[in-house]
Amino acid sequence: MKKIAIILLLATFSKIEIHAKNTSSDNDSLRINIDKRTKTIISTEAQNVQGYSLLSDLRELFKAKNMVLSDSTWQTIREIVNSESVKDTVLKINQDGKQVMIAFDMKKANISEQRPSNDDKSWPKDRGEPRESVKIGWDGVHIKDGDDEVHVSRRGVKVVDGGVEEVNIGFGNNDDSTYHKKWVNKHDFGSLAGFNVYLGLNNFVNTAFTSKYSADAFSLKPFGSRYFSMGWTKSANITNGPNARLKLGIGLNLSWYNFMLENNNSIWTKGPSQVDILPSPISLKKSKLTVSYVDVPLVPYLAFKKGKFIEYFGFGGYVGYRMGSHSKTKSNDRGKKEHEYNNFYLNDFRYGLTLQMGINNFANLFVNYDLNEMFKENKGPKLNGISFGLRL
Repeated sequence: MKKIAIILLLATFSKIEIHAKNTSSDNDSLRINIDKRTKTIISTEAQNVQGYSLLSDLRELFKAKNMVLSDSTWQTIREIVNSESVKDTVLKINQDGKQVMIAFDMKKANISEQRPSNDDKSWPKDRGEPRESVKIGWDGVHIKDGDDEVHVSRRGVKVVDGGVEEVNIGFGNNDDSTYHKKWVNKHDFGSLAGFNVYLGLNNFVNTAFTSKYSADAFSLKPFGSRYFSMGWTKSANITNGPNARLKLGIGLNLSWYNFMLENNNSIWTKGPSQVDILPSPISLKKSKLTVSYVDVPLVPYLAFKKGKFIEYFGFGGYVGYRMGSHSKTKSNDRGKKEHEYNNFYLNDFRYGLTLQMGINNFANLFVNYDLNEMFKENKGPKLNGISFGLRL
């Protein structure tokens, strides 16, 4: 009685109708037959199922119908499959004018037509006999005990409990270093997690020059002023949804600004009271200022299903601490290089805003904008750094 009450309650909240098996079906509906003894799909009017698990097969069939297998619907199906009732039952699920009918049969099924072939290298290969087995191969270790199955590989651990409930524990570069989520495949969504490399260009914005400084002197070469950053990002789910999720990414990066002067014959110089750019006594091929930071970005972002035009979109901030700075010149005379390591009156801290976006089959883009000025008060022109480019 308790299980029947649970089924009726779940059916009420998920708008599922329970019918006798002889209920007539709509011509536009999809009918799925499930064998309660083997907990497998034995026939369907749609494409053949893969045989991984009852959950994954149902999810794919619903997806092909442009419907979503909700948690409440899945719980109802589980209760019916695991119940001791010998009566055949039909569920009718309606969503947005579409319909799926699921019939639960007690008779022994002939599942040979739905069983993957021996050449199919997907896991598990066979939901038929033998009932107990241990398989070790390049794809990992697969242990089967009746309807219970465990698969361990370098990607993680996958458990099928009773042929129905599916649990994943992932290793390595998932949205989190480890995760434990039922009925969720995090690889289906865009993510900022993992080791990231950012490569792009940088420049000055919000420039304000006084009589002390010449705007032409601080003019930069667009493609010579490059930005580079690398580091790790961890990502945590804030909210989950079938098509989009709100996540929070936090990372630790090392980054480098390279400001290459348009006028080769000029040098970044630290004067007695301010930074300046002075003419070089020799002919130069290159002249630039390099500033390195350690940064901590904090980026809330929306992750969408992979394959969508926008796979993720994030807007957040970052703080950074200057690790070092130096000027570098390369002369036209045999390419001799010289470095001057100095703080150049640069602010030790920086903070700013970042925008990140992933576009399907195109690129992962980023833009960083420093809210604080590069140089200390009255020690240089009022310049803010900006960088933009690709996340690799």
